[in-house]
Amino acid sequence: MRVPISHQDLIAGNGFKRLARSLQRDWLGEEPIALSSAQDLLARCFGYQDYHHVGKSAGSPEELQNAPPLGTVLSSTVMTVASELLSGGRCGVYNHGELMKLVYEWPFLDLSVYRERYGHADMASISRKILAEQITNFMGSEAPQPERELKLADWELTSRQLQQGIREAAGIQPAGSEEKTDAPRRRRSRDKKILRSDT
Repeated sequence: MRVPISHQDLIAGNGFKRLARSLQRDWLGEEPIALSSAQDLLARCFGYQDYHHVGKSAGSPEELQNAPPLGTVLSSTVMTVASELLSGGRCGVYNHGELMKLVYEWPFLDLSVYRERYGHADMASISRKILAEQITNFMGSEAPQPERELKLADWELTSRQLQQGIREAAGIQPAGSEEKTDAPRRRRSRDKKILRSDT
């Protein structure tokens, strides 16, 4: 599967670039992801080797006719990002439902190939239809279409909460937090020494 990308999609603020910014903003790894890494990862989600390969392969509007269905692209993106999170060593745990919700909200309709197909449709309504189709295909029967937008249940933990819980259970403090927590202790003990020397 390869998603055709036009030259227009590679202009800052358009299509591919906007999706890469969404990936960077919504990254569920323990450390932030650089924009260049987000662009390379998104390129792999779309069937390219890296962002450079996307730029070399960017085509004309005629080539945009042979695009995979948007549902396939959404599923592929979720699985590729999930794979990168886990096998890339970027995090030990994440909430797959949260990742899916985020990806299904990204502005895929800004890509030229899907803008032609869906016009000015709302990504939320298209995502609901695609999700309903995927559930129906998975279940093998007619499943009801979701009426509401996807959201985390009140009891469900976000990826950040899961990662924090694992760090706490393992007794690991986030990077840089040792310096912050030790500094007041050192200051207090230094102040006590000064007070003792004065008396």
